[in-house]
Parts: sequence; C-alpha cells; structure tokens
Amino acid sequence: ALGGRVHSHRDTATGDVIDNGPHVMVGAYRRTRALLRMLGTESRVRFQPQLALTVRSGGGDHRFRRRLPRDLGLAAGLAGMRGISLREVWLTRGLLPSARNAGRSALDHQTCVEWFDALGIPGSVRRLFLDPICTAALNDTPARSSAALFAGVLRRAFEWGSEVPGPDGLGFILGPHTVLFEGAIERLVAQGRGEVISGRGAERVVFTGEQASGVALADGREVRAKQVVVAVSHRHVPDLFDGAQRASVDQALIDELGAAPIVSIHLWLDRPVMDGPLLGLVGCPTQFLYGVDAIWPQRSRHHRVVGIISGPTGDVAKSNDALAEQTLDDIRAMCPGAERVEAIHRVVVKEREATFLPKPGLLARRPGPATPWRNVWWAGDWTATGLPSTIEGACESGFAAARMILGGE
Repeated sequence: ALGGRVHSHRDTATGDVIDNGPHVMVGAYRRTRALLRMLGTESRVRFQPQLALTVRSGGGDHRFRRRLPRDLGLAAGLAGMRGISLREVWLTRGLLPSARNAGRSALDHQTCVEWFDALGIPGSVRRLFLDPICTAALNDTPARSSAALFAGVLRRAFEWGSEVPGPDGLGFILGPHTVLFEGAIERLVAQGRGEVISGRGAERVVFTGEQASGVALADGREVRAKQVVVAVSHRHVPDLFDGAQRASVDQALIDELGAAPIVSIHLWLDRPVMDGPLLGLVGCPTQFLYGVDAIWPQRSRHHRVVGIISGPTGDVAKSNDALAEQTLDDIRAMCPGAERVEAIHRVVVKEREATFLPKPGLLARRPGPATPWRNVWWAGDWTATGLPSTIEGACESGFAAARMILGGE
C-alpha cells in the first residue's frame, strides 16, 4: 500500500473513513515534511505553533506548553503543569543535557527507567509527562524501552524550534492518512517517468551473479532494475531473498527487533466528550484519546473518538467488545459530563506488528542503507536512523538510501 503501514479504509456501517491507527506528527519531522512538500501535501497537516500536550489524571488536567527554546522550554513547560513543583522542575534540569551529550552506546544499554533513576528525575515528572510521551513515541513502556531512542526523541522535540524557524508542536493530519499519499505519489513518480505497481506483491529480489537484476512479482512478472531499495517491514525482509542471499540477512537482528502492537478503538458516541484533538490518560488502560471531530469532521452525526493502547500490554488478546467497553469505561471515568455516554457504533483495529520493539542494545546493530550487495539498499524505520519506529524514521531511511544511490548527493 502507498504510505506503507499507514493506511485507511471506509467503514461500511457509517460510510466514514477509518485510519488503521491515528498518527500524530511533530514539527521536528524534518524528513517527513520534506517528503510531503515534494508531494504537495504538507498543507494537509496542521501543526501547533509550539508543543502543547494535555494529560488527565484523577486529579484533573495537567497542561504542558512549550513557550521557550531548548532546556528553558522544558523547564517552563513543566513548571506550568499542575502537580509538578518548582523543586521537581529543578531536579529535572539534567535530562536534556544528558540526552544531548551522553554517548548513544551508553544510553542504549539502559532502559528509560534506569536513565531517569540515574538522573534523579522525580516521579511526578515521569508520571505526568515523560511516561506518556515515551509510550506514545516508542510504543512501549519506559521500563522496557531504550534510553538512547527516547533521548533522540527529546533532542528533536526540544532543540528543533531553536535551530529552524517554523512550528515545532504536534501535527494533526486533516483527513484520513490517505490524503497525504494517494494520488500524490503516483503523480511524483510519473514526473520522473516511473511507474507505480500496486496490488501485486514482491516475491523476491532477483540476482544475476553477485548483484540484483530486478524484482519478481507475485503475478509472475519480473521488473528489471539497476538499483533495488528494500523498503518493507523488517519482518518481511528475509522472505525477499533465496539461498545464499538469504543467509546474508541478519536474521538474529530481525528476530530481536520483534514486533509490538497498537490497538485503536474507534467509537461513535452519542455526545461530545473532548474539546481538543488529543488527550493523554494517566492510570487508565486507554493511554490516549484522539478526537477525530476536532481535526477532520465527517458526515456522521455522532461524535468520533479513538482510544489508543500502545505496546505489548496484553490488550491485543482481548475481544473487540471487551476493548470497546474498557475504553468507554475510561471515557466515563475521565471525561466530565460523560458518565452516561454510549457508543452508537464501534470498530477495533489491532495492528499486531505496528512497530519494532524499542528494547535496549539494538541501536548499534541496526544497519544503514548499504547491504552485502552493491546495488541493493535497505530502507525502513528499522534501519539505523537513531529513532524509534516512526514515520520520520521511515522517511529518514528513504532519503539516506537515495543519497547512496546518487553517490552521496
């Protein structure tokens, strides 16, 4: 599918378009925004001028607003959050310098929790700010996630706006994910006299001697090529190679990267429950609520909200009805005036292989674009981008592969 693992479909019961999982961007997605400019679709993402995030606990709302650059932006934003004292803000002062200066190798052998412990980060800062961001960005809990990956996220989020003008807040897609890619990719490729072939899977990379000569498709057709970029999910990389070539794929790394799920619970409610596009929930199975109506209203007369559960929490094994009821219970408990809210319609999407596992110790083992073959290149969010499994990582890898093919341009 164009757009990779980002895709949408139309719900037959309501006629509304459903994304396989809501994606939120940030202004620091430099390569993603460059790609969208090439496609002519960057205007279809609405960015906050500055990073702003609200999380809700049993004690009420906790609002982070970044109004200053770099370290001051983090400190001032935390100081404005209910439940975080000035002393706790002061105790967090070493976080960004450590993210900026600590060696990646050292951080990659720690979990986020171990990193926070070593820095003395207070529990309130973790619970109300760092933990929700870590879970959303890395798709796993801080107790299991690489500190190096999260440090990369923090560096981009808090240093980007001071280096390049423009928005540095969250970005929300103004429509289904398909508005970013469908049609635009075909037009861009056609301008370069290329062809987009869809609906026919790639079976394997074809080799003549020691280099690739093309790709065999599922319908028996063979596409001849001077250069081949393998941009599939890491789990499917070995399937594209036979014999000696397959033996050269790092199967141990593929296995260790594994897969982490994301569950999206789409609800059509009988009343509005959100006044913004995104709300983090503290202490609930549902980690975030995504307010579809606040971003791109559709023709449905009901109010659409998506509950998001990230990472290997065990929820993916629950029934769809149980997941929908669980999210409804969280909404009733956490959203004022929603005590009696009911779902008119519900759809649960389970992406069982949404991302790779962000566990420590794998950062240095993720490969760059180069492969054992001189005209085959790796791309995808699992390669050596320094980032977790994100759209930005995927775009970064694509640009890196293109640079190699073009001789470093």
